[in-house]
Amino acid sequence: MQKLVIDTNVLISALIARSYPALLVEEIILARKAQLILSEAIWEEYLEVLNRAKFARFTHFKRNAEILLLRLDELAEK
Repeated sequence: MQKLVIDTNVLISALIARSYPALLVEEIILARKAQLILSEAIWEEYLEVLNRAKFARFTHFKRNAEILLLRLDELAEK
């Protein structure tokens, strides 16, 4: 199985709009077509960036980010 690291900007784009990054996250990572690789540093960056106040203007961003992070944490190889 192919192994991937997802850049934080890809996660943000996936949460904001239905776009190619959303397809990558949903159809490849969540469908387990590739193995997500996470380090502690990457995980901490995800948490810090996704909790920034500037994203609060996007409807349901925080809730969707929390759900996505929980799912990624379950699926990731650490």
